[in-house]
Amino acid sequence: MSLNVPEIKFYNGNTIPSFGLGTWK
Repeated sequence: MSLNVPEIKFYNGNTIPSFGLGTWK
């Protein structure tokens, strides 16, 4: 997936876009 937003990488390997999708799986 190609999103032009800063991503937050978590220690468990999950990646969510930083615009606030808390339910990003």
